[in-house]
Amino acid sequence: MTTNHGLVTLKRLKVVAIIVAINIFVISVIYISAEMLFSRINKRDKMNYSYLSNGREVSFFVFDANLKYKPLPSSDVEVIKTIKGKEIYHPVYSIDGYSRRITPVENREIRNKYVLFFGCSFVFGEGLNDDQTLPYYFSQNAPGYMPYNYGFIGYGTQHMLARLSDDDTRKQVPEKQGILIYLFIDDHVCRAAGTLRVRSWAKGPLLYYMDKDGNITKNPGSGTRNTFWVSVFDTMNKSQTISYIERKYPSLDIPPIGDREIYLAFRIIEESRNNYRKDFNNDAFYVVFFPGSKYSSSLIPYLNKAGIKYFDYSSLLDYFHNDRYWVSPLDYHPGPRINSVLAKTLAKDLNIYGSER
Repeated sequence: MTTNHGLVTLKRLKVVAIIVAINIFVISVIYISAEMLFSRINKRDKMNYSYLSNGREVSFFVFDANLKYKPLPSSDVEVIKTIKGKEIYHPVYSIDGYSRRITPVENREIRNKYVLFFGCSFVFGEGLNDDQTLPYYFSQNAPGYMPYNYGFIGYGTQHMLARLSDDDTRKQVPEKQGILIYLFIDDHVCRAAGTLRVRSWAKGPLLYYMDKDGNITKNPGSGTRNTFWVSVFDTMNKSQTISYIERKYPSLDIPPIGDREIYLAFRIIEESRNNYRKDFNNDAFYVVFFPGSKYSSSLIPYLNKAGIKYFDYSSLLDYFHNDRYWVSPLDYHPGPRINSVLAKTLAKDLNIYGSER
């Protein structure tokens, strides 16, 4: 009796094993087929960038121990972006010795105050020439201020904190008084959180973590994410299928953005303000919410409580549905038109429009 029961159990196990093996085989075939298909699609739709200096290809993104990466210092780089052979933009980026985007100005001698700009490609001016960026247009509206562009492609709140945690940043600015402007876009929350999509293009992203007491640290053991999930995300990003989904649905984030991720971004902003106040002996630190921001309403109560100044331009205009504000109909980065509007609005709200004050 026992022997017969054992044989039945063994047969059942064999059937289960066969079913599992068939399922694994089918899933593997489907996955491999999907990878081959999306590999061809990704290759066809890939955005191509050429970075040229004196006619030669250069590595424009260079390693930095503090920031993880930065633009090639002391360079003038011609940038060509193409999609399916079509040219999208073709500007020249001028970078100074501190890896800041150079802003050409008039009447340098009367500009006795600084304005530090922090943010991402929206501040840096991706796809634009030096005289089309937000800092440039701001300098046209505030002739008493010398602009310094610390923004760069893919940067976020954490890069501002890294810069303002570096004692050399104050030494890079000769003017004694001025203001700091941080341009916030919603994706900065995702970048601070290190989501799956962000890790797909931010190679070795700069991450800060928040411990159970809300303190900001670089120790991953106490963070909102752990090293296991970081490894999982990096593995997933090798998939062509995942790459396609991330490109097709850029607002899809894994893990989803929640209150803790928003609070992490706020705490990084607050630490940046604290460092700026300490090193620059100045409290003129402003967060500017870019048009279309959905997280502004969640961040503003935190900013108010911390006494951080801000300008909420989230409803200023319909940016993401109006390509006349973009650098190109095929690239939603800000173009000269919106930079001009934002700069004038900001200078007026700061009460320094057309003034040398």
